Amino acid sequence: VIRHLWLFASARDAWRATESGHLDYEAQLALIDGWRGAAMEEIWDVHGLSGVLTLVGNGGRRVARYAVRHATDVAAVLRECLGREESHFFDAFMREFIAECADPAESDVLRELSTCLPEELTVRLWRCAPFREQTWRVLETLPKRTRTQYWKTVSPLVWRLSKSECMEVIERLSETGRPGAAVLAVDPFWEDVETACLKRLLTAVMASDEDDLTRIADKISSALSSLASRGVVAEEEMASLEFDFIGALEDSEHGIPNLERQLSKDPALFVQILAYCDNRDDGGEDPPEWHVEGNAQQRSLAHEADAVLRLAACVPGTDEDGVVQLEPLWRWLVEARDFCAKRGRSAVGDRLLGELLAKAPTGEDGAWPVPAVCGALERLHSEDAAEGFCIAVLNARGVVWGPSGDQDRELAAKFRRHAQQRRADYPFASSVVERIAEQYEKSATRRDDEATLAKRLNK
Repeated sequence: VIRHLWLFASARDAWRATESGHLDYEAQLALIDGWRGAAMEEIWDVHGLSGVLTLVGNGGRRVARYAVRHATDVAAVLRECLGREESHFFDAFMREFIAECADPAESDVLRELSTCLPEELTVRLWRCAPFREQTWRVLETLPKRTRTQYWKTVSPLVWRLSKSECMEVIERLSETGRPGAAVLAVDPFWEDVETACLKRLLTAVMASDEDDLTRIADKISSALSSLASRGVVAEEEMASLEFDFIGALEDSEHGIPNLERQLSKDPALFVQILAYCDNRDDGGEDPPEWHVEGNAQQRSLAHEADAVLRLAACVPGTDEDGVVQLEPLWRWLVEARDFCAKRGRSAVGDRLLGELLAKAPTGEDGAWPVPAVCGALERLHSEDAAEGFCIAVLNARGVVWGPSGDQDRELAAKFRRHAQQRRADYPFASSVVERIAEQYEKSATRRDDEATLAKRLNK
């Protein structure tokens, strides 16, 4: 047995053993298959099942593919595995061994074994069965407690689910408090999930403490994209879902497009989200419906609101062609500032409005920001807004490292050109952009000084 371990323990070692013959891929596969088949035949003939199971700890799935060719008593093999201490390797062996057995014998053997095994081993056995509808129909003949334990503990390892299987997986796993596992199982086959069922699943995920959303973030993003593409879910409902899943959407492909559109339409919503992460500065009280009980819930909501404000990049007043229009933008800003003043958040409100305006696109003339945003900055003429505008641009660059301040000087020159292009028509907006250029110049000088000092110290 020992001299054959390498064949099953490492696929890499097996491939290396074929390299000297300069064989093509198919010939290498055939050669390795022959070696393993001959080794399994020898082990089975000399040592029987106990010898075969000695190999399992070195590659359960590979061993099972060859062991099944020589097994005459499937039930005996499975009973022997179940008698061993539960481990990933033995479960992988059983999973592959059962999958390699011909239907319907597989289900008959499992059903027969279930009648003479304790509940714990019965559940373990069925967890190793193929994750599909045929297995679940046989499972329905077992006691309810066994079925419940199966759905509570099964790992939904599957390449493809049918539409009916998708629906059943969502129902069963959600019932047992595992909606996150259902998301992992069904993704990326969201087109097979009915809209109502998908919405129920997303609601269950939010209500469950089962999963860290970051673990299934890309799956949630795909699910929301599928839901939005159907055109049957209202924008307001999609925006609510995006807010609920903001922790999973920060770096996702889906993003928060519906929530952004809602914010750009409704300045009151913008102020409400702002209020979740910034306290009043006048000692007043917010509306009761804005209150959240519990410090943990308050911190969580504040984090989510902050993420929304960081991610929101749709400038209010943007029309269907993606062009920012001054008058709609200005009306939105006036309403937002009015709400901020009423809710005791004028200063922080202006700073966040400045941050939002900083996400404006470049104008058709190549200058930045677009004229409509420049006009809005002129009318605001707010130092708080100017501060927020500058901070947003500087923070958007992220972490930077390098041996000198050359990159910073290039950025300073770029923003200075933009400032000069806007100076005649928009002097205040131009001065705000000029401040950004000055910050980059200071950063360049500091980096040059740091580089010079580092050279002296290295000497």
